[in-house]
Amino acid sequence: MKKIFSFLAIMAVASLSFMSCEKANTDTDSAYFSEAEKAALKVLNGSFTYTLSVGGWSNTTTVTFLEQYNPPKKGTLDDGTEIRVHGKYRIVYDAGETFEKYYNLSNNADRIYSYFNLTGINSIQKKDFRVVDDNTIQIKEVKDVLWDTYKRK
Repeated sequence: MKKIFSFLAIMAVASLSFMSCEKANTDTDSAYFSEAEKAALKVLNGSFTYTLSVGGWSNTTTVTFLEQYNPPKKGTLDDGTEIRVHGKYRIVYDAGETFEKYYNLSNNADRIYSYFNLTGINSIQKKDFRVVDDNTIQIKEVKDVLWDTYKRK
């Protein structure tokens, strides 16, 4: 009987030594992202809207971030170059046009790149990007001066 208790005690100690107290890394705090990307990706969830109003006319655009990939997925340009893909979003224009696109941020999170597919990518839309706060992002064409301000819905 003494041998059984000794054996059980050794097994209990051995099994405890293999347990870990750390949680699995499921957020963007990993080696796959720069600090700037981590900060921006924490904001890029849910829906954001931008409304352009001129006189009595207005036009609203809604961007909904659908997915984030951790680790990033791999995309392939049409020349075979691999790129990191951070997620997927849906953009809905006032006229009802809807598109789903994949996206990634530059390492310092000041540009957002988007494209329709993950392989044979030959058309990349590049825009300047910045996070204002947890509920506001700004996007503009690279050569534009004015930013489009998107507010969380």
